[in-house]
Amino acid sequence: MMLVSALLFAAVIQAAPVETSQAPVQAPAARAADEANAQAAIEGMVRIFTTVGSCERHLSPAQIRGVRQGLGPEQGQSPNALQAHLEAAYQRGRADQSQSAAFCHEVMRALSESKAPG
Repeated sequence: MMLVSALLFAAVIQAAPVETSQAPVQAPAARAADEANAQAAIEGMVRIFTTVGSCERHLSPAQIRGVRQGLGPEQGQSPNALQAHLEAAYQRGRADQSQSAAFCHEVMRALSESKAPG
């Protein structure tokens, strides 16, 4: 279930607009909580991309393209630190051949459902 939640979070992050206005000043406790939540989200995304990387051999080319599009920078841009970090997790996953086809297809089903409108 944690994996599905992390997949949903990753899908939301990819679709979320970037806000350019300055954020209000936060109390230290609130800032620490936000930083802990952000770290947990990044760790969840790393687990997702590591898992999906290990499932690559069980996925269709279209599924692989769909997953990998979240790793790439915008056209003409260099990868940012998060994209590079997630790409490294994906590549580590590719070296792991332990995931079963059934597990991998379930992961992709959950990811597809998290991206479905409605």
